[in-house]
Amino acid sequence: MEEPGATPHWYLGLVLGELSRVVAALPESVRPDSNPYGFPWELVICAVVHGFFCRSLFFFRSVRSRLYVGREKKLAVTLSGLIEEKRKLLEKFSHVQKEYEGYEVESSLKNASFEKEATCEKLNRSNSELEDEILLAEVKMNLTIFQMNEERLKIAIKDALNENSQLQENEKQLLQEAEVWKEQVSELNKQKITFEDSKVHAEQVLNDKENHIKTLNAAMLGEDITDDGNLELEMNSESENGQGIKLVFLELSVTTDPL
Repeated sequence: MEEPGATPHWYLGLVLGELSRVVAALPESVRPDSNPYGFPWELVICAVVHGFFCRSLFFFRSVRSRLYVGREKKLAVTLSGLIEEKRKLLEKFSHVQKEYEGYEVESSLKNASFEKEATCEKLNRSNSELEDEILLAEVKMNLTIFQMNEERLKIAIKDALNENSQLQENEKQLLQEAEVWKEQVSELNKQKITFEDSKVHAEQVLNDKENHIKTLNAAMLGEDITDDGNLELEMNSESENGQGIKLVFLELSVTTDPL
């Protein structure tokens, strides 16, 4: 017999598979990489579908619990009938016992005849039969109580197994999410290291350029005007280096955009 929680989990697997195929079939231009908060859309959709199926599972368990309550009420009615039957048998036994005691007193007073002895034997047989019926009723009642307890135990074990399976699924999903976060943190650390290296390189280039400019200024103060051609050549080289610095900062801005 199939477990109650197996069907919802099977449908959950089918839905998740279809969602994965639909997302994979989308073009790169319209495929959503993440939501505004940085989470992948696949994880968000999986969480929503998983919550829907958990709610369906809890609804199914509540309906099954109601059915079990109805069955328990029927067993309680049967048990009350057995108790009533036992009470009637006890009353009958008490009545027969009183009759037997009356016959015994009468026989002791009148020196009981053979007919009364036969009646006493008949009463004894009836007494024995009633005792057997009472024992049988007690056995039936105990068996009914045992069946009720056994049914409760089976349902409790089944619920515990379903909850354990659900907890294992939740743990597996949390581990997968932790792996995704770990990969994202590793990628951010790599980008941070790249940015810091580029920043150090840019600062070094700027320091070199400042020193070079200071040297040029000092040279300009001590040189003749005829050196304008060499100075213009150096300024052209300086502008090329400045463009190189701009390119470095442009690469840094492009690298830091995903952050």
